[in-house]
Amino acid sequence: TQPCRDAGCAAPLEVTGDMKPASSNSVRKIGRVNWPEGFHRVRTGPRYGPRRIPLTWLLVALLWAAGASTGSLISGPPPGLDPFVNIGPDTLTPGGWGSVLASLLFPGGVSSYVLSTAVLLLCMGIAEATIGSARAAAAFVAGHVAAVFLYLGSVAAGDELGSSWLSSMQHPALAGPFAGCLAALMAASPRLSPLWRRRLRSIGLAVTGMLLLYVGHPQNLLAFLGVLAGLAAGLAADKAAQPSSAGQTPGARTRDTLQRGSAWWTGRDVRSTLAMTVAVFAAGPVLAGLSLSPVGPLAALRNLIVNPVPSLSELQSDCTAAVNAGCPQILHSPGLNGPGGTALSVVPLLLLLACAE
Repeated sequence: TQPCRDAGCAAPLEVTGDMKPASSNSVRKIGRVNWPEGFHRVRTGPRYGPRRIPLTWLLVALLWAAGASTGSLISGPPPGLDPFVNIGPDTLTPGGWGSVLASLLFPGGVSSYVLSTAVLLLCMGIAEATIGSARAAAAFVAGHVAAVFLYLGSVAAGDELGSSWLSSMQHPALAGPFAGCLAALMAASPRLSPLWRRRLRSIGLAVTGMLLLYVGHPQNLLAFLGVLAGLAAGLAADKAAQPSSAGQTPGARTRDTLQRGSAWWTGRDVRSTLAMTVAVFAAGPVLAGLSLSPVGPLAALRNLIVNPVPSLSELQSDCTAAVNAGCPQILHSPGLNGPGGTALSVVPLLLLLACAE
């Protein structure tokens, strides 16, 4: 109870719970930065603790337990387990439906398990802290299943259209939790602040698109399709949750739109998004050179970073003396491997990063 401050007021003013000022549950200011509510729950308290994101830690435990119990941590699943954890044309047969969900727990070798753990903690951690464990689990499973079916449809369509790149994915392949994690993160993005929503969507599309174009492995296509499926699910859920604008004045509709965070892009937002996209694609040739047998449409651009190894026909036609030399002498000659070539190989990357800056 508080005394009334107005002149002529005789009765005290009762302050009840209904009269407390409303506070936004989507953005919290920490210092000079407006962090999304999900980011705040992850950054403060017991960081990434089991009580904050129990589903994420459960998935990490299941991932490593499945790998350890089947002997898949070192070099991937054993040959006898491949038909049950790989996805391919046989997945749509009556006996292959179980591999759609089983493929979540088998990403590959030990490096793939480490990368899967990092992606789970980052993407699923943010998604679970933002939309809750139940919704994050539904988005994770539904996004993975949708990405698998879109993958099989894209490969079949590419084979019919004569695409040699998509036709090469007809063989059974490992999936892992990447598509499901990215789908859950994109599905949770409408609940974030406009700035972080734009950043996550731009970075997600840029990174998965770059890996798809430069590396082109089945897991890269699955990750890109998972991002698209998560974006579609998030936009559909956000639109269904919006109140109807029937009967509202134009000013009220504009105010509601701004409150939902659908503000216009500023010049600074556009510049930062373009800079991040250019910086991501600048690393594409480097990743293509470091990856094992890249087959993406832009994989040939790795020759800008890594010196191409000449074929036998090129050696026979252009350099007869090199044919008679030994392989170590050819590969370690100053023209193919040396400090000058190494220094020049990073020049395109540095130029693209300078343009991004």
